[in-house]
Amino acid sequence: MSKRFLAIVDPWRECQPQDIEKYPHLQSDVNFQCQLIHNQLTRLKPLFDDIIVIDSGIIPNPLFAELYTIRGLGKSKYLEDKQDWDAWLCGFHYGRCIHLKINEVVEKNGWDYSRFHIIQNLSFMFPGDTKNRIIGGYRTKDALLNTKDYYWDYVGSLSEL
Repeated sequence: MSKRFLAIVDPWRECQPQDIEKYPHLQSDVNFQCQLIHNQLTRLKPLFDDIIVIDSGIIPNPLFAELYTIRGLGKSKYLEDKQDWDAWLCGFHYGRCIHLKINEVVEKNGWDYSRFHIIQNLSFMFPGDTKNRIIGGYRTKDALLNTKDYYWDYVGSLSEL
């Protein structure tokens, strides 16, 4: 079995004001979801060789301060010694930034989509999104269609959906 890392994507400390204006519950939802992921870290750590946070320019939630944080994933130095590892992702937001990170690595590093896996029940959609809507009109269609989703059962295994 190859080594694998888990990347928690964009666990924002604070949401963008324009998003909060449109979705007033977004900040409390993000806080709750960050807490949910954080609470599971001790159970997730045995499943992965490394766990990191990827931010896209928004300061991450302080719950994840103990984890190594990188900006973006594309041509990051983090991947230099991970050329034979598999990438697992979760966090924010399914169909958007999570899948954009996959596209970055595929385009900039030549990785195959088969090396990426998403833990769906620890990945959250942006309010108003649906999978069909994302496939129909967002830049992440290839990543969505070519990446496997998994469900983590909170015991110690991941099962393909």
